[in-house]
Amino acid sequence: MTTWAMSVVAAAASVFGAGLTLGSVAHAEPPSNAGLVWQAPATCPDAGEVRLRIERRLGTSIDRMVRSVRVDVEAHHDGAERRFVARIDLRGVTAHDEVRVVTGARCEELTDAVAVIVARIASEAARPRVEVGVGHPEDARAGRSPPGSGPWGAGGRLVAVSGIGALPGVGAGGELSGYVRARSVVVEIAAARWLPHSQLWQIATPGRVDVNLDLLALRVGWGPVHLPLRAWLVGELGAIDGRGASIDEPRMGHTRWIGAGTGFAVAWPMTSHTRLVGMLELVVPVQVGSEVLRPSLVTVRSGLGLEVGWR
Repeated sequence: MTTWAMSVVAAAASVFGAGLTLGSVAHAEPPSNAGLVWQAPATCPDAGEVRLRIERRLGTSIDRMVRSVRVDVEAHHDGAERRFVARIDLRGVTAHDEVRVVTGARCEELTDAVAVIVARIASEAARPRVEVGVGHPEDARAGRSPPGSGPWGAGGRLVAVSGIGALPGVGAGGELSGYVRARSVVVEIAAARWLPHSQLWQIATPGRVDVNLDLLALRVGWGPVHLPLRAWLVGELGAIDGRGASIDEPRMGHTRWIGAGTGFAVAWPMTSHTRLVGMLELVVPVQVGSEVLRPSLVTVRSGLGLEVGWR
């Protein structure tokens, strides 16, 4: 063979050999975006078997759930006992540095444990995050926030009230109020009118006194968005009137009402914007009326009504 021919053959062999070398390196090096990179002793299941075990638990391809999970398994000898240690790098699932370490006496059992961990973490990472709140289940599935679940809210309430201590005997009346809410802080203004209540002027005489109470109340309190409970402090300003009937002096007394106290309520949701409200309030009169109109040291009121509002 001539020198020229020998040179051509040598060059061809060199190119062919280089191609074989390059092909071998590409096959041995797993791609960086592979769903699973598995390095383990020859006695352990191979990468294909591990993928099958993970996908069996996921119910889908691992490449659709994660970008890259790397598992390195090493065999350690502790005297006569042999143990396998798996280091699971989950950066491709959790998007931050997270490494789990699992040990086992047999590589077969260790592989099952690795498959369970990877499948569980991948499923949790793929699960959509839904904000917990009061609303319709379809809103949660669609990713919509419950109605009125923002930091602001407003509404109004009409309540029938009854109580003791402010008027003679058991009083009854009505209250109309409006409120605004900023997160868990609720501010409310209410106007109440109590029905006139009669008491005898003197025993065994036809004379009597009709007493009525009108007042305005300012309430400031706590009312979380996703709980039906409310609590508040209240200040009141109003007037008590007493008018005589079948007696010489029809106007028996007029005095200002000033009171302060506390209360709480429960608002049961009926629809997205309506609630049934039950309330209880304790108020101490700060300014005392005349002898005829003197209230008790502590007045107690309860009420039941309907509220319309946007949380």
